[in-house]
Amino acid sequence: MWNKAQALSAGGVNTGCPERATPPGPALPPQLQSLALMRHPDRSTLRWHRRYGDVWKVRTGMRGRDLVLLADPAHIRQVFAADPAKVHGGHANAIFAPLMGEGSLMLMEAGEHQRTRQLLLRQLTGAALDAHRAAITETVAGHVARWPVGQPVSLVERVERLCLDVILGVVFGDHETARLAPLRTHVEALSRVTPTVLAGWFFPALQRVGPWRRYLNTRDRYDALLRTEIGARRAAGATGRYLLDGLLSHREAGAGLSDRTVRDHVTTLVLAGYSATSAALVWSLYELALRPPVLRRAQRAADERDDEYLDAVVKETLRVRPLIPHVTRRLVEPMEIAGYELAAGTEIAPSIAAVQHNAVHHPDPERFRPGRFAGGSPAVNSWIPFGGGARRCVGAQYSMLEATTFLAEVLRRYDVSPAACRREPARRHGIAFMPGRGGRVVLARHR
Repeated sequence: MWNKAQALSAGGVNTGCPERATPPGPALPPQLQSLALMRHPDRSTLRWHRRYGDVWKVRTGMRGRDLVLLADPAHIRQVFAADPAKVHGGHANAIFAPLMGEGSLMLMEAGEHQRTRQLLLRQLTGAALDAHRAAITETVAGHVARWPVGQPVSLVERVERLCLDVILGVVFGDHETARLAPLRTHVEALSRVTPTVLAGWFFPALQRVGPWRRYLNTRDRYDALLRTEIGARRAAGATGRYLLDGLLSHREAGAGLSDRTVRDHVTTLVLAGYSATSAALVWSLYELALRPPVLRRAQRAADERDDEYLDAVVKETLRVRPLIPHVTRRLVEPMEIAGYELAAGTEIAPSIAAVQHNAVHHPDPERFRPGRFAGGSPAVNSWIPFGGGARRCVGAQYSMLEATTFLAEVLRRYDVSPAACRREPARRHGIAFMPGRGGRVVLARHR
């Protein structure tokens, strides 16, 4: 493992204060390091982790700051357990502000973030989630039962359609479908935002032309439709059991949430939940299709209503195929991590990809083995696909429920095999990565 002396010999700057030695890292120009993280985040992260150890620095050239990545659970725990007022997380999502809105949970910090997080957790966990369980199962089963047999099927196409129906049902309910149909079209378009469009939001002049203007026009039409829906629910009393109704009926200090705040919360939950859960479902089934013995074990679990093993399949998928490569925080005050004194303003990033592929915590990490999650839990902070600490994803339970429900419904009905002999490479699909040719599989009736 690297220490400060090794860091200095690898290019760290010796200022005469050893405690200020910087972590090691690649010597590529910042633009190339940023490109590597954007195009091949998992591959780049794992390569750098093997070369530099559990703490390393990437010069991104973005916002004028370096990024220090962490792959040791003890260091990650230090970040997750830190006072949210001293370690900020919302800044890392600022690029999504034009889409999610300034009132999005993703952009909030400290006390405001915690209050809003608790509000949304009440809508997505416990009794509230149990109330949606039957509807989620019915929607998933209805989609899966119509999948064609004996011909190549694109999992990406089918699963995205399914996940959109599920999240819209949880948020809006299954009524007024005609009014929500245009909203569905715009959610699909907004979810396919590209890094190029996101980067263009830092340059206001670009927003008046080309793909940037078209994307913002789509967002504006989506906003108008959502405002109409919010107004209609308010006029009707908003007393339903759906998530939108819960937000509209919420009262804090005698006041309700503004239409703009409700819009930002709904948009964050719909777009983040739709994209992330779609990726988790696609990869879960595609990884099983590539491995007949594991597939047969999962089918037996589905037949026997063994939800614990299906849950393990999803967890192993999220270990091998994390939805994001790392989570980023900004230090408000200096912090010492792994012997490095990191200054205020430093961006630190617990590396999901690196810690979940570390053989110390997950033996034989390249092997897809759901059994590693059956009957026990991994070491603390060695499995963090939903982040951790005060900013752990509010939709984690919802995503796991939908994923296990999906596997159960598919595997009870079908045998699944890949449509091509060669594994499909992962490619960016909106903000997530998906099988590059659509995750094509062939279904046969399961006996």
